Amino acid sequence: MGSGLVRVLTVGTFTVDIVASDLPKVADPGEIVNVSTPIDLHVGGHAANVAIDLVKLGVKGEVYACGAVGDDVFARIIRDELSKYGIRFLPLIISEVGTARNAILVVSGEDRRFHIYPGANKYLRPNHVLDTLKEVRPNYMYLAIGFSKYLDSELGTILREASRLGTKVLLDIARMSEHAIRAVKEVLGSTDFIHMNYLELSRLVGESDLVRCARRISEYPKVLLAVTYGEGGVKALFRGSYIISQPSFKVGSKDPTGAGDAFSAGIISYLINYLGSDFSRLSTEVTVKLLMYAQAAGASATLSPGATTSVSSEVVESLIESQGNYVLSSTKVYDLEGKVISYFSYH
Repeated sequence: MGSGLVRVLTVGTFTVDIVASDLPKVADPGEIVNVSTPIDLHVGGHAANVAIDLVKLGVKGEVYACGAVGDDVFARIIRDELSKYGIRFLPLIISEVGTARNAILVVSGEDRRFHIYPGANKYLRPNHVLDTLKEVRPNYMYLAIGFSKYLDSELGTILREASRLGTKVLLDIARMSEHAIRAVKEVLGSTDFIHMNYLELSRLVGESDLVRCARRISEYPKVLLAVTYGEGGVKALFRGSYIISQPSFKVGSKDPTGAGDAFSAGIISYLINYLGSDFSRLSTEVTVKLLMYAQAAGASATLSPGATTSVSSEVVESLIESQGNYVLSSTKVYDLEGKVISYFSYH
């Protein structure tokens, strides 16, 4: 990989969130509602969130972010925000539709209301991703799917090129669309890591319990299928042979937005910071600690409003220091028949 400097490429969505929080109510037609909390702009989307989280989790090297945006002020907001973290922005410009944006209304005491314009995200083309992949030649690539049918239709081609370049890929489900389901089924055995939540797993194979799912799918990711269950923790299929079940960290969640992205960033960060490129060291025991780190990263994202606001290596290490003993001592490893074969302790 050239100079030996670690390079990570994130591929996925970009959006600008326009957030009005602490609203007394949603305005009636023609009504003006004055608000006491500033209406803010936040850069979001899977590619942006994961890239920023990687930097905040202490990844040393070059981080690149790839996706589709418009030729407008919102694209410039994304570019400027990424540049603050030293992230190199490699967009496909789709000027006819503009950058994706999301108007989020939060009435005090009520759940959030989302109003999403998907914009350029739907038009991300596989050729742009392939060209970027060949240009960057990353050690690791985070690849979100489900939002662009064009990208999903050539998922196998992208994974083959990544394999040719020696790039390890973490595949993530941004949206479980019909074309995403078809694409994932076709490439299960061709990718290194896959992350999805239990609802996405259920849509993929008709079952949300990973132990039962593992007996029903004929091909597995080469290394890890990690399924997150929110407060129920994570279950992971390791090298097609073992199920790892791990409880979640207990935190006072203020905003779950971005937790899945931070979990994905935590996987890549752990691989880079603690494992390097020697995958022969990725044993079951090391994978248990990788999942603990990724879960701590995901939990950190929920501690304050905003997808990446509270993510940091310091917060993650603090969570592990305070709760690592509980998380590890409650982790179990099963075989595919559901028999417990290992327990762990914190050390």
